[in-house]
Amino acid sequence: MEQDVAQGADSALVQLGWTWDSVTQISGNKLTTIDLADPAHPAVSEMSLPARKDGGYYSLVGDAADPSGFYVTYADTVGQRVDNGFTFYRTRHYAERFHRAVAGASAGAWQGEGSINLPGQLARAWAPVPGEKAMLTTDTVNYTTKDAQGIVSWRFDTRLNLLRVATPSRGKPVAELMASRQFSGQYVSDFVTEGSSLFVNVGSGSYGYYGPVGSSVGAKLADVAPTASGAVRRAALVAAPADDASDRLMIFDVSRLAFDVLYDQPTGTNGAQFMGTYHHQLFVNLQGDGLFAVDVTDPAHPVSRDFLRTLGWGTNVAFVGDSAYVASGYFGTYQMPLH
Repeated sequence: MEQDVAQGADSALVQLGWTWDSVTQISGNKLTTIDLADPAHPAVSEMSLPARKDGGYYSLVGDAADPSGFYVTYADTVGQRVDNGFTFYRTRHYAERFHRAVAGASAGAWQGEGSINLPGQLARAWAPVPGEKAMLTTDTVNYTTKDAQGIVSWRFDTRLNLLRVATPSRGKPVAELMASRQFSGQYVSDFVTEGSSLFVNVGSGSYGYYGPVGSSVGAKLADVAPTASGAVRRAALVAAPADDASDRLMIFDVSRLAFDVLYDQPTGTNGAQFMGTYHHQLFVNLQGDGLFAVDVTDPAHPVSRDFLRTLGWGTNVAFVGDSAYVASGYFGTYQMPLH
């Protein structure tokens, strides 16, 4: 069973998957590489990952700052605490970058560069500005609140963290926390990046459980598509009324590795999903309707550009030249010209 896919060096696809030993009844993890250097004769190889006694592997994250490698994310459980009858597990998150070894018996194989301890799970690794390697991680802040009647409820807020990546003289990479943003009482659906802009989709509602303390709850931040860059234009994006219970589009300038707000408005949608960015356009899947393109050439003033109605649910979008191709399940693939 495969878990995740990342683009690797030399036109390779890398998958994070499971192994299973039927004799010992023990599962593990592996990297499966499909080398497409010769598309007519793809080569498949596998590499086992070290077993984790009290943890597991989560995902692969492409390194947009240096596409010759990628990150493997994992976490270990280091303890637990009980608060008002609710059990919380203390988790330590890591990411490790892998690249192709260039010499010795292991030449061509994936080689780890050393683990980086992170505040939360790695979601993006890219260069917001030339020469600046950065990471974006996500974690959850949990706490209790009381309403006017004294009823206690748990809240689970999403927190995004920006980190600067550096490689000291000793060679092992490190990450320095530069800024955090907690979305109090808001539901962060998904997000995408393009250059120094971070686009966050804040859904109506929030992470939280409104009920007796001690009930089991959980929340997960969704992950989304890759990014690129280019240019575009057009007509004004009309914001919904400020009190509308709709999704919100929040755009941050992260060039200083800080969450500098450029735009924050309701969109008049509900259940929308960010699918990716391409040539300064943000592509949004409108639930049950189709694909909406927004010109974000000026991130502080996004404007609507185009809409493609699709049947079914648009699950993925890919960009080739001046066209976007939208996969829509049983209804096939739709093409949107990018003017």
